[in-house]
Order: sequence, then C-alpha cells, then structure tokens
Amino acid sequence: MKQNKTNRTKSSNPLSVMTLLKSAFSLAFLLATHTADAQNSSIGNITRNLNGTAIDFYKDLIPKNLKATFLPSGTTNAEIVAATKAINDSITSASASGGGVIIFNRGTHTLNQINLKSNVRLEMRPGVVFKMNARVLFNIGREASRMQDKVYNVEIIAKNPNKRFVIDATKFAPIAEAIPIRVAYAQNFAISRFTILDNFTKIPAVFLIADDQYVNGASVVSTLNRVPSFGVVKDGDVENTAVGYALVQLFSGNNVLLENLKSKKGITVRLETGNGKPGDPFNDIVDQSFGNIHHILLNNIEIEEGFAALFMKPHSRICSDIEANNIKAINSLSSVYIASTELKPITKRGRFTNTVVTGVSFAQTIPNSTTNFPADTGLEGLRFMSEEFRQLIKDRFDNLIPKPSNFLDAVPKDPTEERYVAQPLAPIMMLSRVSATNLGDLALGRFDVSLPNLNDIQITGGIFTGPKIIYRESAKTIVTGQIDHNYIND
Repeated sequence: MKQNKTNRTKSSNPLSVMTLLKSAFSLAFLLATHTADAQNSSIGNITRNLNGTAIDFYKDLIPKNLKATFLPSGTTNAEIVAATKAINDSITSASASGGGVIIFNRGTHTLNQINLKSNVRLEMRPGVVFKMNARVLFNIGREASRMQDKVYNVEIIAKNPNKRFVIDATKFAPIAEAIPIRVAYAQNFAISRFTILDNFTKIPAVFLIADDQYVNGASVVSTLNRVPSFGVVKDGDVENTAVGYALVQLFSGNNVLLENLKSKKGITVRLETGNGKPGDPFNDIVDQSFGNIHHILLNNIEIEEGFAALFMKPHSRICSDIEANNIKAINSLSSVYIASTELKPITKRGRFTNTVVTGVSFAQTIPNSTTNFPADTGLEGLRFMSEEFRQLIKDRFDNLIPKPSNFLDAVPKDPTEERYVAQPLAPIMMLSRVSATNLGDLALGRFDVSLPNLNDIQITGGIFTGPKIIYRESAKTIVTGQIDHNYIND
C-alpha cells in the first residue's frame, strides 16, 4: 500500500503528468501516422473493361494495420541472412494474425529470397533500393515443395506514386539467372511503382508462372493449372533487358492487367506459354487451354532500343481474350511482334484467339549506319532484314580478319552473345499470317489478331520510311537473301 501511495504521489507531480501526456501523445501520433501511412499506400481497387466486360483485376482487401518496419540491412553474409530471416518471419507472423502492412525505410536492403504470404502488403518509402543476393528476390506462391496453398491478397508498392523503389540485379552477369519478382499460385496480387536495374540476365524480371510440382526431376503436368490469377503489374520500368526475356512475361495466368510499363532493350511484355522446346511440360498436355494465358489487358506498353514492346507466341497453348492498347516503340525492331510456333508435331501447335491490338506507334530517330544498331533481334527477325542491312553484314563478313566461318558470325551480337543487334523493321511484325490477304494454313499454326488499320498505325516523327506491317511472306534466307520458302511454309 505504501508503494502504491508513493506512486500516486509521484504521479501527481505536474511535470511528470505533462511528460506522460506528451509521451502518450507522441506515441498516439506515431501510431496514427503509421496507420494513415499504410492506409494511403495501396493502389486500391482496380477495375478495367476487357472486350466490353468489367473485370476486377485487384481488390484492396489487405488489413491496414502496421506490422513491422525495416531499416536498411548490412552487407556481410551474416547480416544479409539475418535481415532476410527477420523479414520472412515478420511476413509469416503478419499473415498468421490476419494480415497487415510491412514498411521498408529509405536505404539499401541487400536480401536473399523473400516469400510473400496471404494478406500482406510490402510498402517502400522513397529511396528504397533492394540489392538481389539470390536468384529470386520477391516470391509469391511458389515454395520449394511447389505444392503450397494458394496465396491470396498480396501487394508490393512504393508509398509515393512519384518515387519508385528500385530492384538492383546488376551483380548478376549477362545470362545468369535472376528473377526480381516471381508470381505463381496466387490470386489477387498487385505490383507497382518499381524500377529494375538488370544486366541482360536470363529469366524475365517479373515472371508469372505455374506452381507445378516436380517429381524425379520432371514436372507433373496435371499441376500446371496452379497459375496466377486476378492481378495487376503497373507503373514499372527496367533497364538492360535481354532480348530473349522481358520486363514481364506470362508463361501462364488469367485476368491480369499490365499497365504503364517500359523497357530499355529486350522486350517489355512477353505473352509466351512455356518455351516450346523439347521437354517443355506444356507440350504433353492434350487440352490446349490447360494452364494457358487468357483475359489479359495491356495498356501503355513501351520499348526503347529493343526488340518489341509486345511479343506474342503461343507454342502449344490456345490463348484467348487478349486486348492491347497504346503499344509504342522507339528505335526498336518493332512495337508488336506476333509469331507462330515451330513446335513439332504440328498437331500440338497453339494460337491466340479473340485478341485485339490498338493504338500502335513507332519512331526511329537513330539513322541506319555501319555503326548504329539500336534494335535487338533473334534469329527469326534476321530473316526480315532490309537489303541495306544484309549488304552491311556481307561487307563485314568479307572484311573481318580472321574471316568467320559462318555468315551469322558477322552479325553484331547483343551483350548476352546469344542474340543480335539490328535496325528497326516495322511497327508490327505479323508473322502468324502469310500475308495481308492470306492467313495461311491453320494446321500449321497460323492465326489472326485484330490489328489497327494502316492509317491508324502512327509513325511518330523521326526518319523511319519502311512498311507499317511485315508479314511472313517477306522472309528471306539470311545468307543469300532469297525467298525463304521453308520458313514461310513451316
């Protein structure tokens, strides 16, 4: 009792009361600020019309309460491991308690793989940089077991709409595997306000893929329908993308919005199910809609000094309900590149259906010369090179010392040494059609896409004078420049 009386006497001191009130007010203000901070950071509910139907691509269902705040990490291996574990533990705890927000403070966070769980949002204050120390940085819905429960309601976002957070993957050498963000068995996800610094690495920067199960080193094809659904990737950009990959690629997925995305080099958005090579598990699935891409909306997709803003190739899947608007290229091979598959046997070849592309623009400001090769290309694109470019390569071939044994060795390579650099070709490469008037043989995998009228394809200044659409019939053999009938009829 005496102790209680003493405490009451001390508490009656005006200075002590004032100090306590100030402390309580500061704490309340801090909590209120953090709560408001969290409440204002989501992109919110995102609804868009796709082919005339309203789709709720993302719903803001994550609780607003702040669960943890992280300062920049250290750079030693022990510090990186400890910081990664602390973040993953906080995510697990937040998800288990109903969900909430985790904030990253300004500075450099060097981390291994971070695994997102249901009902968690990661928010980045201005000035946040993540340095990748492992093959994957942010992982959503693809655990080591590859048969995890579906992840629901996740978001990765910069708090300030005008201050994007950065993922730095430049420690990886060209063609090393690096995946800044991977999304698999997840529903209702959003990724926005980001910049990725790449180094021509292998694997797309934002990779949407099935969470298939592996047994004895092989994929169990019946699990290839565990795919991303109902999600948004918007307000993002990347530098130095390898032409064989992309800022965003969908191997699988449905009901996804891709908006306000830009790439420097390579490809911005790649809609390509699997890889079409021998051993691709999709090749063994009879139902061609299983694990496919469908109900995808693209708005404002841009490429600079690359291959294409939008690349489409179905391989063995039948993909449907795609709408792409405002597709722009600057000093690139093309704005839109649509390809048939070479898959054998031909009975397995897929296609795109109910697919519309509008608002295509194209500009070339770098003159063609013996030293300027701003665009990227693969081997297929070289079949459509201009005669000017072919002669340039022939001159290089004749004058190189020592003289290369293969004509292709005279074509300048990109930084990966696996693809090539070239000059801009056309706003649209429509290689799934033989010509403007001839679709070609459906059995060979030819398919149509609704494209803008020629008058609606915009050449936005610069010096480009080539065709607006190039079709399959224009293919020539790379060495001789003769019509490539084998390619055209494959």
